[in-house]
Amino acid sequence: MNAIATTTSLASPTMLQRQRDFSSVIARDQGRDPSTASARKAAEDFVSMAFVQPLLAQLRETNNAAEPFAPGPAERQFGELMDQVLSKQIVRASSFPLVERIESDLSERSAQLEAMRSAGSGRTVSAQATATRTQGVLA
Repeated sequence: MNAIATTTSLASPTMLQRQRDFSSVIARDQGRDPSTASARKAAEDFVSMAFVQPLLAQLRETNNAAEPFAPGPAERQFGELMDQVLSKQIVRASSFPLVERIESDLSERSAQLEAMRSAGSGRTVSAQATATRTQGVLA
């Protein structure tokens, strides 16, 4: 019996579901437009910083554990840094509808700005031509 057949026969339904889930996440991330990826990162960072990180900080501050389990000096000193890293991991690992909404809004706004810039560059050329004609008439 070959190794592939043995591995397939030992795979549990849970493992197969996890593999499908992992594959769908990878496919979703690889199919993104680079401009959308930057909007996604900005949305994740915003949600992490504005919502999840303060929640973690509040949970850490309300820790009333007894002495052997209480936060030590290092935990108190680096608690904010840990909150920051943990909040980013939570947001990236989870599917927050708020992140998706902010990402779509940022992408839409970026497309609008790009359209205005391209339309604005055409107006700038025509405005320069008009100014040149006006200066020629006045001279």
